[in-house]
Amino acid sequence: MRKCSESTEKEVCFSKTTLVRKLTRDWAKGKKVLQGATMVFLVTLRLVNESGKDKSLIDLLQIFYGNVLNKKIEHDLQKCRGKGACFILDGLDEYPIEKKKNSVIDELLNTRTLLPDSMVIVASRPVATHKLKERCKARLEVIFDWNI
Repeated sequence: MRKCSESTEKEVCFSKTTLVRKLTRDWAKGKKVLQGATMVFLVTLRLVNESGKDKSLIDLLQIFYGNVLNKKIEHDLQKCRGKGACFILDGLDEYPIEKKKNSVIDELLNTRTLLPDSMVIVASRPVATHKLKERCKARLEVIFDWNI
């Protein structure tokens, strides 16, 4: 899998969340989506913001995958630098990334110091993706606007 960050942007009520959930579901069913991904983590940023648990990767994943998360997954992610891991971040517009420097989300998107070989897909309204484009020009390889 190539190092990649992708962004899906559209206005309110254009089913961005439905799209990323379908991607995740299709991947889990073995369909040929997210090729190269051996682990897919769907992260709803509104819930991350509400929980305040965004200082470490394990805290972040514990919110959504606490019942299946274990030390082996954490070790495997760190060991392979995220290769084969896909993080789908849903709702960037509901997460104040400019105020949350050094958070896990900031590291995944901007500095790419945390799991640099992972794939990151962002679903958001245009206002947040435009800010992301400005901050990540060198690191944001692919951006596709979802036009329906």
